Amino acid sequence: MACFATIREILLKLTKVMAPFMPFTADYIYKDLNGKKESVHLEDWPEFGKIDEKLKNQMELTREICEIGHNLRKQAGVKVRQALSTLAISKVSLSDEYKDLIKDELNLKEVEKVDELPKDKNWERSKGDLKVALNTKITEKLEKQGIVREITRRVNGLRKKAKLTPDDQIKVYYKTKEKLENVISEFTNKLENQTRSKFVTKKSDSQELIQKEYEVKGEKLNLILYKKD
Repeated sequence: MACFATIREILLKLTKVMAPFMPFTADYIYKDLNGKKESVHLEDWPEFGKIDEKLKNQMELTREICEIGHNLRKQAGVKVRQALSTLAISKVSLSDEYKDLIKDELNLKEVEKVDELPKDKNWERSKGDLKVALNTKITEKLEKQGIVREITRRVNGLRKKAKLTPDDQIKVYYKTKEKLENVISEFTNKLENQTRSKFVTKKSDSQELIQKEYEVKGEKLNLILYKKD
């Protein structure tokens, strides 16, 4: 009942906001919710709570850092789907929840506060008032994670083109060279979970749904989706 009361209160406020540009619809919903007055147009404009300035400032700072991070990635020629290790921010404090937003947006492992930005060749640094640096070194582990993310994106893209639902079970035949083959072998379980499929190295007699050839990290990757037996 408490949940219903909350939803009703939200809808009543919504009808008041809708009233100036959707007068008939707003009034219909208001009456259906048993509003206190004869019409929603007799109600006062709803009052909203005070803006949390600290929250607003932290979000604006988070957005600015993300924008700088995207620019640093672009300067370094590293796409967002390739995970990177660290973003360093000089003399700016953010709580963990905002750091997590930045990590998700920029595909990072860590966001760190530092007194001075790193200056070695692996770091791309911002030039504005807000001092931010991005570690663009791609380790073997990070490269593998980027490959897994890229293959996942490709397979799920083919699933969408084949108009499959999340419940549709499929097999994914793949053919590629040693580098990608080793990554697929190492991360087969993760790839299968993320694409809701079974990865195989032999072509199937099952119904072929769709096929496509891609280039991943300079190597060709041939994918064929089959209906699972």
